Amino acid sequence: MKKAGELLAYFFDQKTLTSIHTWSKLFSAWPSIVTKHKIAAAESHTRVVEFDRRVLLIEAEHPGWIQILQIKQSELLQEFQSRFPDLDIVGISFRLSRTPFTPAIRMPEPRLPETPSKPVEEDTANLSNKERFKRSMKRLEQSVIARERARVRGDFNKEPQRGIKPHSEDAVAFHSSAWIESKHCLLCPRHCGVNRTAGERGYCGESATLRLAAASIHRGEEPPVSGTGGSGAIFVSGCNLGCAFCQNYQISHKGMGREVAITEFVAICLQLQALGAENINIVTGTHAIPAIVAGLKQARAGGLVIPTLWNSSAYESLEALSLLDDVIDVYLPDLKTLDPNLAAHFFNAPDYPEYATKAILRMLDTRALRASASSTLTSGVIIRHLVLPGYLEATRKTLRWFAEHCQGRALISVMTQYTLPRGMDMRVKDAPKRFMSEQDYETVLGWLEEFGIEDGFYQELTPDSDWLPDFTRQNPFSSTLSTAVWHFQSP
Repeated sequence: MKKAGELLAYFFDQKTLTSIHTWSKLFSAWPSIVTKHKIAAAESHTRVVEFDRRVLLIEAEHPGWIQILQIKQSELLQEFQSRFPDLDIVGISFRLSRTPFTPAIRMPEPRLPETPSKPVEEDTANLSNKERFKRSMKRLEQSVIARERARVRGDFNKEPQRGIKPHSEDAVAFHSSAWIESKHCLLCPRHCGVNRTAGERGYCGESATLRLAAASIHRGEEPPVSGTGGSGAIFVSGCNLGCAFCQNYQISHKGMGREVAITEFVAICLQLQALGAENINIVTGTHAIPAIVAGLKQARAGGLVIPTLWNSSAYESLEALSLLDDVIDVYLPDLKTLDPNLAAHFFNAPDYPEYATKAILRMLDTRALRASASSTLTSGVIIRHLVLPGYLEATRKTLRWFAEHCQGRALISVMTQYTLPRGMDMRVKDAPKRFMSEQDYETVLGWLEEFGIEDGFYQELTPDSDWLPDFTRQNPFSSTLSTAVWHFQSP
């Protein structure tokens, strides 16, 4: 046991005070670090609570935040190591808070005033010995309280988990399944909360393992997507939306497809590139983001150099989209409707307009329009809208929103190919039973002119269903539209 004089000497030792100041900065740096790495709102729902055995312990108020942080784990660790090299930080561990995040119970964090140089000396230079002693004891009290709260929670003496290094064998399993927290899947706006790692299936119909239906060189996309070589489309099984007239209903509603390892996904990407694809086009992958992110990172490491596209319904959370920042170059979101009643009736998602518009605006903020020398997109957003016969006012509202929020920042693709797939005509009452008419077509073209929308594309009127895919075939599309590369029934 030290004497009081020794304790005072310890606290007034400048080396010790500087060390305390460094630790204070370590704890207070968390908000700026998560903001820098584009983890939206994490600073309000997560915090650094301990640094023990050279490992940082991060606490979150909800399992979903742990999932999101784990995807960025290696980047966060590198940031801490860069900012605090003297602390020799070797890992980051996460745990769920047992108490809500409120100011009344927030973990106290010892802090010293921030100044450009030698902050401790400036802070104490004009203080009496009595005042210095009071401040030192206050810092000691805060530290003791923090450690006691950790001990009461039962976690203080546990060995922290080490972070999983990117591109290791463990990283494949980590990204493909462990990201979906063991009890609650919160990946998409539906927040089903099922245990997908144990094989339970949420609204999307999928477990935590990636399943694919087909891959092809697809030539039926917009010109900046297909280019001259075609788009390397990879069709993911399952879907978190419930469109009554989905053209891919065999894989979104009926479960066609098979499980693939991350290594097989990587091989498909590289094969598409080798066959001349202009890009890798991930179709309907929202519910499989963790596995796809892991796969695309490994594909990049293995030689993938063409752009990657995210072809989705836009029914996505901002947190999930942030996971794609490092792997996706071009976004191809749908904007199906801004009418909550139509969204509930036809897509089984009354909150679709809210989530889709927020998602699209975020995409616009992160991806500016850029094209290659051959006029294919290398960065940017193309917003797709399918016109529903009989519901033209919903299209007018969507086009107006595009003109007000996206004009000059994105391209629009007005699609006139509405078709009710065979066998789906009785699924939802009031689903359009006819193709788009010439009168409807002229009306929509008039609105494009009215709103001054010039940057984009609109389909020619095609009143037939010959283009509908059939995923029971090795090549789901006609040979003029695509060349088959991979199929779930292939050996």
